[in-house]
Amino acid sequence: MIIVLSRLPPKSTINEHSSLPPENIVGAIRAQIRYVRYYQAAHVVIVHAGLFAICGSSLLSLLPLLAKQELGLDSVGFGLLRGSFGIGAIISGIGILPKIRSRASSESIITSSIGLLAIVIFAIGYVQDFGILA
Repeated sequence: MIIVLSRLPPKSTINEHSSLPPENIVGAIRAQIRYVRYYQAAHVVIVHAGLFAICGSSLLSLLPLLAKQELGLDSVGFGLLRGSFGIGAIISGIGILPKIRSRASSESIITSSIGLLAIVIFAIGYVQDFGILA
């Protein structure tokens, strides 16, 4: 997280002489709800994100059961297994995703990610080796 935050561009200064009034949080939320309500492309993104979140949360919610009963891991083993998700996210976000973005559309990346998640969830039910699962 520190590496990502250090690479962000510097925060721009707010123009104090703007003729626009500052927007409060309630107004910003209303504007966003209106935007999502009337913009069809946002509906597709929300459905994809929702499906991905439901499938991903099922994997993470069943992970303690898998670690304890199927693999016989203790709390340290479960922590390492859970930490492998974070390491995988960092590796894919920094190393893999920038290379894929130039070659594929966002839609195909999302579809491939959902397919990969389905394969991983299926494999977790059959693989009994900690190294492969991590």
